[in-house]
Amino acid sequence: MLKQLFIKNFALLEELSVEFSPGFNVLTGETGTGKSLVVNALNSILGEKVSTDMLRSGADKAVVEGIFDTYSAGITRILSEHDIEPAHDELILRRELNQSGRSRTFINDCLAQMSVLKKVSDLLVDLHGQHEHQSLLRSENHQVYLDAYGGLFHLVEPVGRLYSDIMKAQQSLASLRTKAAALHEKQEFIQFQIKEIESLSLYTGEEEERIGEEKVLANHEKLVALCNEVYSLLYDRQEAAYAGIGTALERLNELAEIDKQFADMAQLLSSAYMNVEEVARFVNEYVSGAEYDQDRLENIRERLSQINRIKKKYALPVSEILEKLDSLKRDLSSIENLDSDLEELESQLLLKKNELSNCCVELSNLRKKAARGLEREIQEIIRQIGMENARLRIIFDHFDREDGGGILLDNGLVAKPVGVDRITILASTNPGEDFKPLAQIASGGELSRIMLAIKSVLAGKDQISVLVFDEIDIGISGRVAESVGRKLRDLSKSHQVICVTHLPQIASYADRHFTVRKLVTNGETFTTVQSLDRSERVKEIASLLGGEKVTDTVLKNAEEMLSANSG
Repeated sequence: MLKQLFIKNFALLEELSVEFSPGFNVLTGETGTGKSLVVNALNSILGEKVSTDMLRSGADKAVVEGIFDTYSAGITRILSEHDIEPAHDELILRRELNQSGRSRTFINDCLAQMSVLKKVSDLLVDLHGQHEHQSLLRSENHQVYLDAYGGLFHLVEPVGRLYSDIMKAQQSLASLRTKAAALHEKQEFIQFQIKEIESLSLYTGEEEERIGEEKVLANHEKLVALCNEVYSLLYDRQEAAYAGIGTALERLNELAEIDKQFADMAQLLSSAYMNVEEVARFVNEYVSGAEYDQDRLENIRERLSQINRIKKKYALPVSEILEKLDSLKRDLSSIENLDSDLEELESQLLLKKNELSNCCVELSNLRKKAARGLEREIQEIIRQIGMENARLRIIFDHFDREDGGGILLDNGLVAKPVGVDRITILASTNPGEDFKPLAQIASGGELSRIMLAIKSVLAGKDQISVLVFDEIDIGISGRVAESVGRKLRDLSKSHQVICVTHLPQIASYADRHFTVRKLVTNGETFTTVQSLDRSERVKEIASLLGGEKVTDTVLKNAEEMLSANSG
């Protein structure tokens, strides 16, 4: 519900605050007083264009703010997507216009893009008259009206879910195919690399082993000579270290027998004596076992050359080449599994498409049945409210690939999240005229009455809570005006209705009545909006009935009309 509309420096509206009530609100006033200015101001916070002409003369900035008490799930989702916090169960929309023509929009005091404001307002208000903000003109809403009438939203939901699942699956399939194509292109090269690396039978640490062995074989003569020299110095000559240490050890033992202080020293020298013997034995055995193998040396050098070539080719050390081998094997395994993965995904996608196709066919059939009933009920109401010659038709067409997006089904139809039906409401408002899209109906009053009929049929089923009707009474009077008033009152039981009217028959049905007047003070013109009590309502309705001359008879008629129609 729209609780309050604040307007400042908007054309003739210097500053005013209008507090609307639940149910049926009407605004009346003489022609030219500025009734439509209030609607235009409201229209501005619904995201429609505002001309700088609307800025009051001499003002720097115009402000329009609407406070709503509505928070639908859809609005909450939009606010969350754009990081806008709820404001204590109120929704505040504000529009500011400056002299440069630039405007700023706010939602709950947070600066917001115009596109976000429009998304939110589309879930809040339907405004009908000579204005752009008319959901009836958007053909995509016609499908929503029909589904609401037929109670088909429970079938639309699985269609949307399947559509989303299929789109994701198609993206995954396209990505997998791209990956498969890229891998298949280099499959032969991967196999070659695997074969090349595996043919060397590399293992971790081999290079270091081969380098060490190559060094030993290449220095065979030096090793033998040095070992012989070490053996001679330690053991194999008269003045060898082993003999000298042995003699010294004997002398220390003799000393220890005299002075025990030498016992520890004798023990240390004994260890050295045994170590010299062990070293001498090792170098002697090394020389005995050392054989020079030229073929083995050449083989080792060839192996090291192979290792160096593969390292240079891949610009990697052996350990990372072995890691690359594992990675190549995984890639090859992935390629070999891709075909089965693709086949499985294609199979799942086909099942999903078949399920979507069946859901769309079922939904379409039920929509066509519901369409006939909706046509009859709307047409009956629009005849009651002064459009006796009007005819309404709901036509079905299919989406095509040129529309962009969609999923091509096996039956040749293109599915979208709402199904395969493009639904359009056409109307013929005069005898002999062809059916036309509603956007081509010239009269805003006729368009408003068609929406009144649709909303009356769908009362309680649609989610938009605020309905604004401007110029709905153009070209009607008497019995038809009574019928329009009753329909608006009935509709106000499930919606908040705001209506600009000049007909007493409609005004008398309202729960709350505002009058719009134009005043001139100190050479300046102002438009005011005043809420009327019952006695003031009687006078206003009498004025609508009798014009400038309001007699007692007219006042009595106004009282009787208000008593009969209000409450």
